[in-house]
Amino acid sequence: MKNLHRLFVVLVCISMLVLPTSAAYTRNKASYGSNSGLNIDAWNEAAAEQSAYALGNKDSTIVAAFDTFRFAPGNNGGFQVNTYTATGEADGTGGFDIEVDIPAGGIVVATQLRVDVAITATTGVSWSGAFIDGSTASVGTGLAFTQNLKVNAFFDVNAATGILSTETDLRITPNAGSLDEGFITAFVTVLEFVALDNTKAITYSAETFAEVGGNDGSTTTALTLTASGFTYAWANAVDYVASGYATVTNVPAGLTAVLTKTSDTVLTLTLTGNAAAHDDADDVADLTIALGNNAFGYGVLAADVIAASKDDVAISYTTTSMAYSAATFTEAVANDGSVDTSITITLSGDTFTGADADDFVDDSKIVVTNLSTGLTAVATRTSDTVLTVTMTGTATAHATAQDVADLTFTFADTAFSTDAAAEVTNYAKADLVIDFAD
Repeated sequence: MKNLHRLFVVLVCISMLVLPTSAAYTRNKASYGSNSGLNIDAWNEAAAEQSAYALGNKDSTIVAAFDTFRFAPGNNGGFQVNTYTATGEADGTGGFDIEVDIPAGGIVVATQLRVDVAITATTGVSWSGAFIDGSTASVGTGLAFTQNLKVNAFFDVNAATGILSTETDLRITPNAGSLDEGFITAFVTVLEFVALDNTKAITYSAETFAEVGGNDGSTTTALTLTASGFTYAWANAVDYVASGYATVTNVPAGLTAVLTKTSDTVLTLTLTGNAAAHDDADDVADLTIALGNNAFGYGVLAADVIAASKDDVAISYTTTSMAYSAATFTEAVANDGSVDTSITITLSGDTFTGADADDFVDDSKIVVTNLSTGLTAVATRTSDTVLTVTMTGTATAHATAQDVADLTFTFADTAFSTDAAAEVTNYAKADLVIDFAD
């Protein structure tokens, strides 16, 4: 791992050595910060061409190595080489700091120092430079005071770690006494990570559109698509399907998909209308949503977004049915032909018409056949989804031989708020029983 690190640093250093020192090819934090808008691709191409020219096109290996370690554009990860520059001034004390402000986490590659204005000292005859805070590595010792003295030093990874533990500066120290006057400028080249973007993804609030209770093929479900790591394009209230920015396929006949932008990070999908076919067998398991590139904000493509397409959204239709709590009416213990049991009928997927206490038999909403003579069926509405059926009177003949096995209840359309009777499971039940004692 250490050898790999050395090779990496060497390759980056070589790439920097072949670059000219003109402003066109020098990166520094003042002019090329992360938000400067620098065209990295253009910079890379120019730098590679300049590298080849400087080498006289003689060493294609080095040029290829430089090309491999290109800077990552934007905030999509990778690394970049930055040069941090600052000047320090002697102030008559035992030394001074050059505030280059190199951030923590970077890898120092190389350092250059230049005496801009000759240094004067009381007793000292030379000076040294070293990093402080995030690293303590030496840059040079026994250096002269003369103007335009220059120091070029690669970072020695064998002497100290090149990864800075905290913000780092340089300290200039005399070999004795104090440094009275003079200026020194530092150029520190650092390898740094480029921040990775957050993952771009869409979260769906649900995966199923449910038919409304009226079993009319409509749905009031609203499915939201919430963005993270990016924003949606266009203005609020825009229908992305109608505008061609998204497609929704496998939509049943009678329904229309509407995908509306409700905020910069939320789209809401609804299905308007009524499905022509909406029995259990017509359920949908592959409603497919696909957002195109135009759905997203600048610089984001559908291919970059997790779940920009989803092909397993369901539509679940409701089946209206009635459930009977029992199937047998039993003669009372008195064995007099009366019946003292009751049966409840519970409706799901629709509601009963009328009001509580209504008798559905008396109102002709239920037709009763094969009922023993002397008995009268009463079907009382106790809620909008429950009927309670009882028998009044006494059967004229109530021996075991007069048991009934085909008592039939047939509901009329008028019994239901929405559905036709034929659409309701058990709307006609022909196997109800009257069981006499003997």
